[in-house]
Amino acid sequence: AGQRTRKVTCETTCTGAQPAGTMDCEDVSGCSWNVSEWGACSNGCGTGIKVRTVQCQSGSASDCSSMEKPLERTECQDDSECTWISLPWTTCSSSCGTGVA
Repeated sequence: AGQRTRKVTCETTCTGAQPAGTMDCEDVSGCSWNVSEWGACSNGCGTGIKVRTVQCQSGSASDCSSMEKPLERTECQDDSECTWISLPWTTCSSSCGTGVA
């Protein structure tokens, strides 16, 4: 919340309570979404999900409702942990001499 001010003066002799010179106010026109860096992909070998934090800078999502909210989750592809998997050899294709396994 902010505060608005105004000058309040009396030209001559004034009676009654002096009008307020300040007033609390709220303006959300300058609010924007704050986003963190994307987290790691949930899968190190293939398709996964990565997440990040998205918050309105005021702390109240309704103050940023005039702008599209950035994504908090998105699909990702990570192949950094992929490894080869080798199964046991089959029997030889030839029972006498050279063959193909």
